[in-house]
Order: sequence, then structure tokens, then C-alpha cells
Amino acid sequence: GTIDAAADKPARLSLPVIMMVGDQDPLFKTARGMLYDKLQANPKSQYLDVVADHRTTPAVSREAVTAWIKAAIAP
Repeated sequence: GTIDAAADKPARLSLPVIMMVGDQDPLFKTARGMLYDKLQANPKSQYLDVVADHRTTPAVSREAVTAWIKAAIAP
């Protein structure tokens, strides 16, 4: 019989993800390819480059994260 390769793999969830990386973070040049681009695709996912370092990225991204959460939970 024919083997269905997809049936042998566990289902992968496609959850929306937001990722922000500050332009002064040591991982700025590699984070997208190393992490974000390897995630399961989701139209509500978002990657943001922000003007910040590792410690200030959350504060700088606050408004963008709030807007993203509202969009991510919208039908």
C-alpha cells in the first residue's frame, strides 16, 4: 500500500506570534532567520525591528504589542 508521510508527522499548530528585536540587540542581525522565520506561518504573526536595545525593547514595543493583541484575537 501507499504510505502517507503526512500521517506519520504530528500536527503542527499555527499560532500567531509577535517578535520584536531592538536594533541595538546583539541578536538583531540573526534573530529573524534563527527564530521567527522557522515558525509555522500564520497571517496574524508579526516581526518588528525597533529602535532599542535588549532591555528597552519591551517598553518601546508596548503600543505595537497592544495593537497586535487586538488584531490577533479579532475574528
